[in-house]
Amino acid sequence: MDLEKQKFIAYVVDVIYKHPDWTADTINAMQSGILAKLGDEITAKSNIAYMAATYIEHAPKITKKFQHNIQYGLKDLARFFRTAPIQSEIEQYIEEG
Repeated sequence: MDLEKQKFIAYVVDVIYKHPDWTADTINAMQSGILAKLGDEITAKSNIAYMAATYIEHAPKITKKFQHNIQYGLKDLARFFRTAPIQSEIEQYIEEG
């Protein structure tokens, strides 16, 4: 365990020891931090997915040329866009590959 993490845990233990009534607020803060991080991750993945979908729409010849290298990514992209109009176009590229 790194030093920063050890200090943080020791600090939390000390604060909760001194103020056990702060436990609920501490748990809420942890949950808020986790949700914020998940939100950032979801946003980043969405941005990447939309970038890839835009690329597939506007550069189909290049996408087809490198199809064998991007099969798994295309499958995940199709899953990401489940029920969206572009899903069928992505699945077509997968089938053609």
